[in-house]
Amino acid sequence: MPKVKIITHDGNFHPDELFAVATLLLVLDLSNDEYEIIRTRDPEAIKTGDYILDVGGIYDPANNRFDHHQIGRAGERPNGIPYATFGLVWKKFGEKICGGKEIADRVDEKMVQSIDADDNGVATFQPLSKDITPYQFESAISSFIPTWREKDQNIDAAFLKVLVLVEEVLAREITRAKHYFEGKSLILEAYEKAEDKRIIILKDAYSWKEVLSKFPEPLFVVGNDGRRSEWAVASVREEGASFVSRKLLPESWAGKRDDQLAKITGVKEAFFCHNGRHLAMAKTFDGAMAMAKLALES
Repeated sequence: MPKVKIITHDGNFHPDELFAVATLLLVLDLSNDEYEIIRTRDPEAIKTGDYILDVGGIYDPANNRFDHHQIGRAGERPNGIPYATFGLVWKKFGEKICGGKEIADRVDEKMVQSIDADDNGVATFQPLSKDITPYQFESAISSFIPTWREKDQNIDAAFLKVLVLVEEVLAREITRAKHYFEGKSLILEAYEKAEDKRIIILKDAYSWKEVLSKFPEPLFVVGNDGRRSEWAVASVREEGASFVSRKLLPESWAGKRDDQLAKITGVKEAFFCHNGRHLAMAKTFDGAMAMAKLALES
């Protein structure tokens, strides 16, 4: 049987086409000897591809052609973020890979849109300093591109090397999105059952920040990560992605540890409070609950 041909452009590589290729590899689930990746800009070679990504100047999902560089590009989302090749491939195959639209949409919101925006030159954040910008995944990928002093290194081999990492990252984001929604139902259940909705008790390491910030009452989470015996008291944030807490732990606890913290709080199981006063730890559930109740009244 002939190998499935996945064609993308040659030269320097970017997250856009790498994640698009990774998406195809996940959805096609082919063994290494059942496909080949060809990096070229030769029009005649491009015509031979089964899947053509980020090259060729055509967007035709029915025939598996996914480019966004042509005049008029390839459309944009309702929020104005234009599609790049990753987004175009994800639009066709994301739901199939994830097993549901809700999960595919979360990966799109968390990951795909940011990569599409960056590839199209659309800013999604405002740097606090003109000299310092976030070290993004784009930077990590670019570090694999041979420098001017490394002309003996093969850039296509570097592409395939980083593709392994990219595929693993994408698979992990899909897994995390699936587990987020599984955990969300348990967080909502804990919220409904809470006697005092200012303190929510969670018995595993669910992704709760975004979920609980949607409700007005929660101030603290008393939680266990399901791996250790210690319990945490964590402040609920104003918004899921914000660093602003609705209520901080008492100022006198900041940076205190062990016997010093136990003495200040009167809770013998208390052993750590972060300097930022958004997190404290106790050796037992009862100790963590006692700390949360003290923090409510502070």
